[in-house]
Amino acid sequence: MAFLTVVQLLFWFIAPGAFLAYLVRLPKLGVIAAAVPLSLAQLGFVALLSTFFHGIYRPFFILLCLLPIWVLGYVLGRWIARDNSSSTMSALALLSDLFFRPTRLVTTFLAMLFAGWTISSTLYRALEPIALAPAFWDIQFHNNVTRHLAESGNASPLNIHSFSMNLPLKISGYYPDGLHLVASLLGPSQVMMSVNLTQIVAVFLFGVGMVLLAFLLFPDTAAAPWLMALCVPLFTGFSAVIQTTAGKWAFGFGLALVPWVIATLVALWLWLNEGDSLAKHVTSVLVLLAATMSLAISHVGVLYVLAFTLVPAGISLVWQARYERTKKVVAIFSALYFFAIWGALLMLGRTFTSSINYPKYSRGREAIWEILSGSEFVKRYFVEADLANTWSVFILTVLAIVVVAFVGPRWILASYAIVFSFAFATLFLHVPYMFLLQPIYNDPVRAAALTSIFGPLLIVAGLRGLGVLATRFFPQNTLVVKSQSSHFAPFLAVAVFAGFVLGLNPDLRAHERYVIVNIESRKAGETLVDPEEFAMWQSFAHKYPQAGVLGDPTTGVPLMYAATGVKALPRFTSFVLNDREIQLLHEIGQNPVAPQTCDLAKQLGIQFVYDDDHKYMGGKIKQIENFDGLKHMLETKDGISLVAHTETARIYHLDKCFGPLKK
Repeated sequence: MAFLTVVQLLFWFIAPGAFLAYLVRLPKLGVIAAAVPLSLAQLGFVALLSTFFHGIYRPFFILLCLLPIWVLGYVLGRWIARDNSSSTMSALALLSDLFFRPTRLVTTFLAMLFAGWTISSTLYRALEPIALAPAFWDIQFHNNVTRHLAESGNASPLNIHSFSMNLPLKISGYYPDGLHLVASLLGPSQVMMSVNLTQIVAVFLFGVGMVLLAFLLFPDTAAAPWLMALCVPLFTGFSAVIQTTAGKWAFGFGLALVPWVIATLVALWLWLNEGDSLAKHVTSVLVLLAATMSLAISHVGVLYVLAFTLVPAGISLVWQARYERTKKVVAIFSALYFFAIWGALLMLGRTFTSSINYPKYSRGREAIWEILSGSEFVKRYFVEADLANTWSVFILTVLAIVVVAFVGPRWILASYAIVFSFAFATLFLHVPYMFLLQPIYNDPVRAAALTSIFGPLLIVAGLRGLGVLATRFFPQNTLVVKSQSSHFAPFLAVAVFAGFVLGLNPDLRAHERYVIVNIESRKAGETLVDPEEFAMWQSFAHKYPQAGVLGDPTTGVPLMYAATGVKALPRFTSFVLNDREIQLLHEIGQNPVAPQTCDLAKQLGIQFVYDDDHKYMGGKIKQIENFDGLKHMLETKDGISLVAHTETARIYHLDKCFGPLKK
């Protein structure tokens, strides 16, 4: 079951985008790089269409809605094919030929699988049992939204607020829902597993994308893919800490696209370098906009940080192309584009910012250590962490900073400096204007998340730089592969690097990553749902498919809707209810109950109440008021009768409003 689900997810992540990239005649590596961003952009396009054409976000209708886009892509591809200036032996085509050589293809492909599998398999183990939602206070919202999308076909990010408040569907703000867009395509039958596996597959694709990015940025270094594959698991920010709350899952989903988006930008730049073609420029702009849309659909905060950190890359392109007019115009456009996105989202962040005030370190050196060692916020989750285990990352990062400063590419160092500044500010400094660090949500985990991208990039760039220096002093012992160079040197480089890393981190920090996620996702005594409870929900839904259930927000009751389709209130542990629902939650426990309260229960379709010995107290739930009347009713059993139960959870019928339940 899980395997087939993963295959479906990979199809939706890759197939629509790869097909469109093929239609517009991108070179082979361009098709690979753009596949994931273009897929998410197309899904987002159909989701936005569902704002006006309700119910169309379903697999079959999605493919129908994408037909006009594919026709446009075919037209652009024919235009490019007729353009004589479009060379079949462009720089990207040459890279594609290099990539698709048997030895290089096999080694790079294996590196991609290794990087993706290493971080995603650990996350899978940490979240087991995979069919049940982890104990994250906000996972209920993600699961319920996914169920709503799968059942209704209304997937617009402009309508999510209406669903969360149980209000008539209308444009009511913007909520990035890339995670839900993909998970909902698996249908409503196994929503909790669908959401979990969607996030795990996104983490897998992050590792794959990082290796692809290393190949594109360092094509002269045959060892680069495997060097990147060994670096990715050493950074805990994305693969572990981002995965510790479901609120960050949406951000992490967007972050997983970042390597693919950067790889797409690199591929487009190389493609455009081969000739001044209007068709190629038009196509590149459209692909750039689609890649931007993929991040905006997934999480706007990711787009903000990425745009800011790519400004140095844009400036670097301007400098490199300063003597060629066309290339310089393209480079200036790229730099201004990144800066404009950053500036626009910064203005948005000033009007809509959610600050999370985490404790600061008392000593700046602690913050510096955590950032340079790839251990972002590990001490908060993994108190047994042996800091010696992170020396390998610290040494590699410091060495890379020195080497890249002399050898380059220096834009990576500048981007890393920006990410470092963000992380240091959130860990140690009391910044008066926190929105500068991360609008929308500016907690330190999100603000520093790109260390998991630019940290490995910096290290690989540094190792490549060592190879360049080695060729200068020892021309016969080079890590740089030229036309007829030995195939032995790259393997030797990888072996030496692997020996160094594995000597200090034998499991590539898998135990740390597992513990960080597992202690948050499977808390003893604070589970949102256990297997027996889940079985009870399914049996109850089979007997009473039209039922409505009300419960204390600290129980797992909100997940009943996601798991079974039964109406359950509240829909979210952060107490997302409309006024009438809040009134019912307050007054249903009164004894005697007021007639108007029973009338309200009937109007809302609530016939049952839920009780659970396990009370979840994470996140905002700590700020929720007590519902003494409801609690007293569940203790005394006044006016209610038991209809289903496990050892820890019970469902009662509201006899005092509806009379005894007919068997």
